[in-house]
Amino acid sequence: MKRKIILSSIMTIILSLSLIAGSTLALFTSQSQVNISVSSAKVNILSVIEQNSLELYSLDVKQDVQFENGGTAEFTDAATLVLNNVTPGDKAVFDIVMTNESTVDVQYQVAWSVNGSLAGGLVAKADGQKIVNGKSAWTLWKTPTSDAEATRTITVSIELPVEAGNEYQDGKAEIALQLIAVQGNGTELLTPVCDVLATPETIDEILATVAPNTVIGLAKGKYGSIKLTQDGLTLVTYNAVVDYVNVNAKKNCTLDGITFDAAGAKMAYNSKGTALNIYTNVASAEKSDVPAKDLTIQNCIFTGTPADPDNFVSICFYERNRSGGGINGATITGCTFETDAAYYVYMYYPGYKRTGEFVITNNKFGTSSTTVSSASAIYAGNTQGDTTVSGNVFTNSGITITPHNGASCSYALNIAVTDNQFVNTTDSVMTVIGLRHFHSLPKCTAVVKGNEAMFGSTLSNAYIDALSYECYDITPANAKVLRATNDAELAAALATVKANSTYWNTPVIISLAANIYSADYDINQYPEWNGVVGAGSSANNMSTLKGDENVANITILGDDGVTFTGNVTINGFGNAGTGFTKATNASTVIKNVTFDAANHTDDQIALYVKAAANNVSIEGCTFENASHVTVGGSGANAIGTVSFDECFFNNGNCISGYVANALTVTNSTAKNAYKGFINVQNKSNVTVDNCNVECSEFFLRTNGVNVATTVTNSTITVNDAGEGSSLVLYRGSGHTATFTGCTLTYAVENGGAGTGTITIN
Repeated sequence: MKRKIILSSIMTIILSLSLIAGSTLALFTSQSQVNISVSSAKVNILSVIEQNSLELYSLDVKQDVQFENGGTAEFTDAATLVLNNVTPGDKAVFDIVMTNESTVDVQYQVAWSVNGSLAGGLVAKADGQKIVNGKSAWTLWKTPTSDAEATRTITVSIELPVEAGNEYQDGKAEIALQLIAVQGNGTELLTPVCDVLATPETIDEILATVAPNTVIGLAKGKYGSIKLTQDGLTLVTYNAVVDYVNVNAKKNCTLDGITFDAAGAKMAYNSKGTALNIYTNVASAEKSDVPAKDLTIQNCIFTGTPADPDNFVSICFYERNRSGGGINGATITGCTFETDAAYYVYMYYPGYKRTGEFVITNNKFGTSSTTVSSASAIYAGNTQGDTTVSGNVFTNSGITITPHNGASCSYALNIAVTDNQFVNTTDSVMTVIGLRHFHSLPKCTAVVKGNEAMFGSTLSNAYIDALSYECYDITPANAKVLRATNDAELAAALATVKANSTYWNTPVIISLAANIYSADYDINQYPEWNGVVGAGSSANNMSTLKGDENVANITILGDDGVTFTGNVTINGFGNAGTGFTKATNASTVIKNVTFDAANHTDDQIALYVKAAANNVSIEGCTFENASHVTVGGSGANAIGTVSFDECFFNNGNCISGYVANALTVTNSTAKNAYKGFINVQNKSNVTVDNCNVECSEFFLRTNGVNVATTVTNSTITVNDAGEGSSLVLYRGSGHTATFTGCTLTYAVENGGAGTGTITIN
């Protein structure tokens, strides 16, 4: 992944960690003829930064002493952390240790204020939950009864997200971080910061006369129906309970901290009830000719018992008459959904005419005791808006997103489902991530990555299949999925694909659970032909390949923690010969696994792609201690096309072989490649882009004739060892190598006896 560089960006984070004690308890006493001793309660939490806990990350990869691009982080005193020269994707994580000396139950939260040009770009989290609108959620701390109960730790992270743009270059920010504590029932008594404070008795009058862009505080109490009547209104509260809110054709409104009671739901769509209704033309009184736009729903709780759970949705975005423009943009963050429902968030025609973006982050959908009858916590039907679903926890429910006009969608939609957690406590069959039609829409992009699943005690195959749709990319709807948790199950899965014709000529995913896989494995692209045939054989020669043979299109997909310690061999047609253009139907993908050859001999091959294999992709993989990663051998073992993307090569790796079509290495890193980095022969076409390579002897070695290499936007360092420090080591003739936009460190351009050209731009 290419990174945007922000130069001289400085964050100064001042952790003032002062204590704000609120809602002081008043005790009234009177004289009597007996002695009465009265003592007031104490609310006191001490906090200190654990400086040794500081950890630095770049693009979620832990760094040692500084960020990947050279930025630094250090404590200048007990309460000040300074981050210098941060770039997008850099994150500092540290712990705050709290000691509770209170004599009563307390509640606490983390609050922050930001000043400076980086204020809009930074993201802060406390214990994984985003600090929204300057504060985290309240957390109850019962009166400690032991030393162990008197200490807690909050993990805080400060990040400049990878999507931060150039507007944050050379920026600065000062962040004051506070720990706020009040007595256990204190948040009920706190008055929200607002322009006007409403009560259940006055809210209707205030809404009838209020001006746009007003912050309305809701005092503690039970409210019925609330209808927002102006643009830019904010409803904020610590403890108000509301039956129903209607946002009708308004923009830039915010709902903050409200508890919605499902028992007071109103009709929304198709005779279904809802607690929060956004622009639905259900009745003439609700009709409008302009869209609702850019609504923020944060820190809200959706609870209670609806009259008809199977016909209830917590939040409804629905526009029956789309001539008005639909619903254009919303953010739902930091909310908790803990009621039975058909859906928690139901969106129909969101983002109409491509004018809205929907962000659903850091929410908790469902509990082990709630039921979502549709099995989809979030449903977005006929969507035309870019949608991000990230950092949420889903219990016994999933996500369904369908583009406008289904498989005929003509819009360039961008969908991201990332870093969510799915928990199944019921062992029921359910779709975890259902992105319908996206695999067939060339204009749409869908990133599904980093999601985690936690299962019940027994699992149905359908549930596993749905999960494997998958946590990294979009899987075609007709994919067949197998699950393996150990060597025996993986061997059985590969044998099933090889022997069973229903697994041929269709995408197959073999999803691997975290484990060490120590056996050797063969992945055969042509299962009927057993993959490997000697060079002298005519039966499986590329010249006899017709192009319509049965093929296996296998993706090996690893959960985090999958490690191969044996050899993995990918076999193609058999004897290479000529005619790779006929072998276009076969493919093999390996994602998110580690190859570790630490226990093997010096020239052990951790991955061997051979026998005319074609269309091989290695993505997000790590290679440890393997001196050779072989992609094609001489003669019969030459291969067609192989690519490595976002891979990490550590300690001794050299990609070597004969690639008749193309070898591509992108967005990858190599450290201590002590036998060079790329070693190819005879007309191979090599492309390297956006890589960071530290190797010995040579970066590129060629054999035979006419190897063509293009290297762009990469940093290459060749250390002096063995045959010297050569950028290229030409053997044979007719070779070309072009380096553009690269940072190069080496002693000799060509240290070999062969001939060719080297162009450095």
